[in-house]
Amino acid sequence: MNDTTEQNDPGISEMDRHQLPPPTAELKERVLGAARSAWAEAVPESEEVLWLYPVLRLAASVVLTMGLVHFANSAGRESTGLEPGALRGLDARARLAVMAASLPSEKAAEALVAHQRRVDSILQATAGRNG
Repeated sequence: MNDTTEQNDPGISEMDRHQLPPPTAELKERVLGAARSAWAEAVPESEEVLWLYPVLRLAASVVLTMGLVHFANSAGRESTGLEPGALRGLDARARLAVMAASLPSEKAAEALVAHQRRVDSILQATAGRNG
């Protein structure tokens, strides 16, 4: 395909004849040496460890987030008055009843019990139709 392109466009073959040669190894080494020395002068060694500050910020934010989550969990446990393992092994209805009893307001507990009764009646009506 390259041959057909050169045959169709004589400008390409003309450009290939006048193409610049690649740089020599000596020129590459001189340019890279000058760049390395300029880099060493421009950047002191203390600035070469700039990645450390963002990593330390990330670690601090992770620690702060974990502390906030722990505080929220402990505040939630204290507000319900339940131990962390108190609801393990109970079915959904028993958990709802225990949580309703631990709420500070009687109206909130009554509302949860009423909601539980409505859910039970819906489940019984659905089971009667399907079963």
